[in-house]
Amino acid sequence: TVSREGRSGRPLKRFRVFPHKDPNVLRYGRPMESVNFVFDFDPWEPNYRLYPKLAEGHVFETLMESGDLLYIPGGSPHAVVNMDDNLAVSMNFLDLKTMPDFARKCNKG
Repeated sequence: TVSREGRSGRPLKRFRVFPHKDPNVLRYGRPMESVNFVFDFDPWEPNYRLYPKLAEGHVFETLMESGDLLYIPGGSPHAVVNMDDNLAVSMNFLDLKTMPDFARKCNKG
């Protein structure tokens, strides 16, 4: 069970992160140019009758408080629910693996 209130009572976010190479998840969604990944299923309440292979997949879930930091590996489908008003800062990390794709997208403009 996921509690709505954190240790300090500060606003929370709820994250679900799916492994970026899990075929049981990737078969029910697709990457898109404007966003990381679009799910064909509800990542919070998936219908296992319509998407049976999801039951064999993996998902990591966590709650975050104000001041917490979460690293999401590049290409990992994820979903977020804001459980209260809050402000988030996000940034992308470039390394040797992600640099070629980043350079291709920059050159398209």
